[in-house]
Amino acid sequence: MQYEKPTVVAQNEVTEGVYAHSGTLYTTCSSQYMNGIYQAPAGGRIPVGTETTGRKMGCQTCPGDRNWACRCEEGSYELLMPQWEKDGHTPDETFLYTE
Repeated sequence: MQYEKPTVVAQNEVTEGVYAHSGTLYTTCSSQYMNGIYQAPAGGRIPVGTETTGRKMGCQTCPGDRNWACRCEEGSYELLMPQWEKDGHTPDETFLYTE
């Protein structure tokens, strides 16, 4: 991928500038376990300090989690997968959720 200089647009009529992002847009889930299908945490949001599994946490720690859906469909420049998966845990492995 080649770097493209961002386009900055100034508009005097508004209080904010508009920034046009350049680069790759990931429009699908990067998780090998979620497979692009939003999975809410089992039994509601899991509190920090709880011993749990990835299967129970679902998409809770993913940057694409919107508390009701996945933002994969919106397009994002981030790697979208739950933090527990980035940390190397499997869905059935028990671990302490420390955020």
